[in-house]
Amino acid sequence: DPNRIAQLFPSALTEDSPVSDQDIVDMILLPCVNEACRLLQEGVALKPGDVDIGSMMGMAFPSFRGGLLFWATNERGGAGAIVKRLEHFYRMTDGFPLFKPSFALVRTAMANMPIGVNPTPHREFGNHDDVVVVAGYRTGMGRALRGGFKDTPIDDMLAPLIQKCLETTGVDPDSVGDLVVGTVLGRGDSAVVQSRVSSFLGGLPEHVPCKVVNRLCSSGLQS
Repeated sequence: DPNRIAQLFPSALTEDSPVSDQDIVDMILLPCVNEACRLLQEGVALKPGDVDIGSMMGMAFPSFRGGLLFWATNERGGAGAIVKRLEHFYRMTDGFPLFKPSFALVRTAMANMPIGVNPTPHREFGNHDDVVVVAGYRTGMGRALRGGFKDTPIDDMLAPLIQKCLETTGVDPDSVGDLVVGTVLGRGDSAVVQSRVSSFLGGLPEHVPCKVVNRLCSSGLQS
C-alpha cells in the first residue's frame, strides 16, 4: 500500500520517485535474503539449500521459483544487484536498519560468488545446543478421510515410532528432554492427550514433557 509506505517513510514517496510493484516485492523479500546471509555466516543454516527448503516449507515461498536464495541469485541478479537495491532502499528510507546490507552479503558481492557460498560460519560446531538428526522414521500413508488408517488412533501410529527411535539410537529414555509432536487439525484437546499417551506407550517416562505443534502443513517442520 503506497499510503502505508508514505506513513512509515515520509521521504520515500515523491513525485520524482514513485514506488513500483517490483519495489514493494523487493522491500519485502530482499531483507529476508539479507537475514538469510547472516544465518549462513553465523552457522545457523549450513548451506543455501537449507534456507531455500525452509522458505518454501515455512513461509510458503513459491516452490517453482526454487526457494528464497535461488530466486535471489537467478531472478534478482545475485548478491551485487541485491546490495545495490538494499542500499537504494536504505537511502530512500533515511537509514532504516532493515535495509542495511549485511557484511556477509556485501562480502559475497565483492567476491562475485553465488549467495550463501562465500560466508564461512564463525562459530565452531559441536556445541551442546546443536541440533542433529540421528534417526528418521514415518508412519504408513493412506488416503485422506477414507484410507486404511482413517480409524486408527494417533497413539497407535506414534508409539511404535518412538519405540523404534529409542531402540535405534540407544538413547536412554530418562535423558530425553522433550517430546514435540507435529499434528494437523487435532480435534479439541484429543491430539494433546493422544500424543501424551503415545509417549508412555513408546517407552518415555512420565517426567518427559510432551508438546503438540499445529501449524498445518508446516507442523512437522516446526516441531
